[in-house]
Amino acid sequence: MATVRQFPCLAPSFLSTHPTYNVPEAATQTYKQGALLAISAGYAQELATNGALIVGFAAAPGMNLTTAGTAQGAFDGLAKIIPALPHVQFEMNIDSAGTLGAYTSLVTNIGSSYGVTKDSNGVWYIDVDKTGGIARVIVTGFRDPIGTVGARVFCVVRYSTSLFGS
Repeated sequence: MATVRQFPCLAPSFLSTHPTYNVPEAATQTYKQGALLAISAGYAQELATNGALIVGFAAAPGMNLTTAGTAQGAFDGLAKIIPALPHVQFEMNIDSAGTLGAYTSLVTNIGSSYGVTKDSNGVWYIDVDKTGGIARVIVTGFRDPIGTVGARVFCVVRYSTSLFGS
């Protein structure tokens, strides 16, 4: 797998910074910063299925709360989320679950829709092996040069798979 860099979000050109908001966090969440999050029964939790709507990306790691949405120690019980709003771009690695760590980015990735997968280290990436009905993001550009193995790319969450597009 490619080197994991700090998770960034790019603000749309008409904003000076990316939006964030807080949602009560489900109990026992140990996701990493940058994880894809969904809402279940009113609580933020890491995306578990391809059918769940994406609310956004974790701006901070999960707090592993004993009781959902309840302050615990230094934690306020709220998940910090960068919402998957239309026109907000995110940066992720692009790879293939079938040849993990060996996928080379292609110019044809731009404008293509793919699914997402969490690797064994808990890091989410764009998975070129997931297309069609399970596609969750659209690649909009490249951080790394085209032809890079494990490249960083820019993407937006597909309107139909975002909580804010449903």
